Amino acid sequence: MSPAATRPTSTRPETTRPAPVRPGSGRPVRRIALALAAVALPILGVGPRAAVAVPGAVTYSAPGLRCSVTDPRLREISGMVTSADGLYVLNDKAPAAIFGLDWNCQVRKVIDLGLRVYDTEDLGRSPDGTLWVGDIGGNVYRRPSVLLDKRTPDGTVSTVQLDYPDGPHDAEALMISQLGDAVIVTKQRDGHSAIYTVPLLAGMPRLQLRFAGSLDLRAMRPSSRASVLVTGGAVAAGGQHVVIRTYSDAYEWDAPDGNIVAAMLAGPPRTIPLAPTRQGESITYSIDGRYLLTSTEKLPAPLHAVTITRPVAPAAR
Repeated sequence: MSPAATRPTSTRPETTRPAPVRPGSGRPVRRIALALAAVALPILGVGPRAAVAVPGAVTYSAPGLRCSVTDPRLREISGMVTSADGLYVLNDKAPAAIFGLDWNCQVRKVIDLGLRVYDTEDLGRSPDGTLWVGDIGGNVYRRPSVLLDKRTPDGTVSTVQLDYPDGPHDAEALMISQLGDAVIVTKQRDGHSAIYTVPLLAGMPRLQLRFAGSLDLRAMRPSSRASVLVTGGAVAAGGQHVVIRTYSDAYEWDAPDGNIVAAMLAGPPRTIPLAPTRQGESITYSIDGRYLLTSTEKLPAPLHAVTITRPVAPAAR
């Protein structure tokens, strides 16, 4: 039986799922929190965009260090998103929180959601600003069902249970498409990561995931030494670009129509070397899509930025 259950929609919902206990600890997983920090983006995402013509190719800079997280509460950063009002970081172990950081990597605010969790691994964001906590990990628990904890901009909190069609999976990458679909990419040691998806229908507390296809990370990776373990994913604002990451590299596809699943399955991605870190699991786009931001588990946790330069269409005369 899945450890997952549903909760009614409310600002302080009652939870019906049991408090999970990590093996050998005898203690329930601590509660999750949400940090909403309004932080300016003076460097990574706002302001006028310079038109740089790069004929026929997307290019990526070498990763640059922005700052490092040293807060002892953030020992295992596993998910990250940006929005118009800040940067949100998910820690997948106790105190299992989402923290708002400024661009000096300092925690500014923490708000408790009041929900117990099992294994939170990634964050997603809908175009309307709704945040989705991906309680999707399966390296400790065998989970034929997983949970998305949803917080709308007005503060309403609810949970959606997602059922796999074919048994338990371990996953660390959650993406929310512009079309309103939840997309999960599994973490497979053999490099064959499965993609599951489902439309996030309003008011539905339980949904059936659909197997959409799989990615062969062994064929995609730039060398035999590169990681094949998918640890995070993100969708650019506007929904026309999607990226997944491993411990060593990131892979980006274009999705002009917003269908990120079709884009990932249609052809080879562009490979982006990431900064070497001890256990890199988080990735997101800056709010304007000009940068990829990454961080890692373990402290200090550096926040790196990769500049993206895309071809600019000729101006209409």
